[in-house]
Parts: sequence; structure tokens; C-alpha cells
Amino acid sequence: MLYALKESRILDQRLQFLSSYQKEEMSVADLCRTHGISRPTAYRWINRYNETGPEGLVDPQPSPTWLLPRDARADRDTILVLRAKHPSWGARKLKVRLEMLQPEVVWPAASTFTQYT
Repeated sequence: MLYALKESRILDQRLQFLSSYQKEEMSVADLCRTHGISRPTAYRWINRYNETGPEGLVDPQPSPTWLLPRDARADRDTILVLRAKHPSWGARKLKVRLEMLQPEVVWPAASTFTQYT
């Protein structure tokens, strides 16, 4: 419920910006200063509104896959197994090998590999 309320306030502010823009009350730069936004953001809103109307002013929702937690323990275990097989390999080489073996997995940075000892 709170999210919907917050989203409606944002939409109201964007519609107010576009109303002022359409009435040509101020320049885009002045409107941006008044509303506390950048000019690229203003033009993005204007273009979205022109293309799809008020629905274009609602920010797209993030993909649900971004909200899913990664299985860090499984990653850690896989890294430790490979490190045990190849104790002389450094973090970058371990990361490259795992990326080749399991390209569907988004592996952490090589610097994270060095933390797993």
C-alpha cells in the first residue's frame, strides 16, 4: 500500500512538471531546477509522455530475478573445491575457469575469491 502511495506522489509530481512544460511557463532548464531533476531526466519524461501518455511516466519495475538472493554458500563451496584441486592457481585463474565451466552463474569478483581460504 505504501509503495502505491509513494508511486502516485511521484506520478503527480511528474504530471505537474509536464503540465508546466506544456504551458510553456518556464524553460526546460528552469523547470528542471524547480523540480530538482536533470535535463536528461526531463526529456526522458517528455518523450515517454509523448509516446505512451501518463502510463509512460511510471518507472518500469525491476526484473524479479534481481530480487532473488544468490546462493553464496554454494558459490563458496564450488570455489573451495576448485581451489583444493589447484592450490597454486590465483583468484583470477579460478574465476576464469569457473566462468568457463558454469557460464550461467554470475560469479563474484576475483577479489572475493581470495577471501575464501
